Amino acid sequence: MNIWQLSMGIFVSGTLAIWFGYRQPEGGFYLFKPLTLLLIILIPVLGGVSFTPLTGLILAGLLFSLLGDIFLMLPSDPFLAGLVAFLIAHLCYGAGFLIDQGEVVFWPTLPLFSLVGVIGWLLKGGMGKMKTPGMIYMGVITIMVWLSWSRWINGGELDHLLAFCGAVSFMLSDLLLAVNRFKVSFKAARGLNLAAYYAGQCLIALSLIDLEGGGLLPGF
Repeated sequence: MNIWQLSMGIFVSGTLAIWFGYRQPEGGFYLFKPLTLLLIILIPVLGGVSFTPLTGLILAGLLFSLLGDIFLMLPSDPFLAGLVAFLIAHLCYGAGFLIDQGEVVFWPTLPLFSLVGVIGWLLKGGMGKMKTPGMIYMGVITIMVWLSWSRWINGGELDHLLAFCGAVSFMLSDLLLAVNRFKVSFKAARGLNLAAYYAGQCLIALSLIDLEGGGLLPGF
């Protein structure tokens, strides 16, 4: 199985996860939601990446994300446990982006934290006892996105851009989840959340692969 075949499998599995999420949330959804992330984890494995601190941290982040997915699917809805698992995933991603760049660029923190601050202020009224852990989580994912942005500014390579776009997409998925849970519930939330989530994770995983050198993007 090559990367393109795997990517098609991820697309099909992710689409089925979204479909079953609406049609049969206690059936096929329980299979395809974690299966999609398992396939994403195979991207660096089948891509033949060498083990470095960056790849180790990204793989750890993917595994903690899988754990978070499992927690959020449980009937008891252990939202806090899922939040902690994803928090650790973001810490892993952020640490990987930090150690893989030179001097950190600080100016992106201004627009990022301003935006997240406004979002947090709008959501805090509906968060109840989840306010403190929720705000901590928002701060950590914002730092992760900032470090990925700084890394792209420093390096300017395709893999840096993929990781940054993945981090932004991951943040968008969490924003959609938070709005749906704490502010206003809307029917399209699950589909949009999962689409952004899988896109983000897939882009972060693909950023570990030598797409140009490996001939996966001919003529890029």
